[in-house]
Amino acid sequence: AEAADVLSSRPLGGWVDVETFLGLELLSRVSGEAVRSDLLSTTSTYLTLRGTAYFQDVPGDFETLYALDGTNTARVVRRTRGAR
Repeated sequence: AEAADVLSSRPLGGWVDVETFLGLELLSRVSGEAVRSDLLSTTSTYLTLRGTAYFQDVPGDFETLYALDGTNTARVVRRTRGAR
């Protein structure tokens, strides 16, 4: 749940830099030795699309995760759907 809290606290447009991200109170318990700044970036390479479609007043949720490759191409990584 805490990782989801960190991700849901992402500001519109993302964090300014990795240092700002690592300064979050939610990450204060992470040991300095455990942080691999060389593997972190504030540039998104994934995009999630979530929505609800209605068929005869019955809602159905869907979610699609896309991987962006930097060439204006997106690849579907995961797709889920189901009724509520």
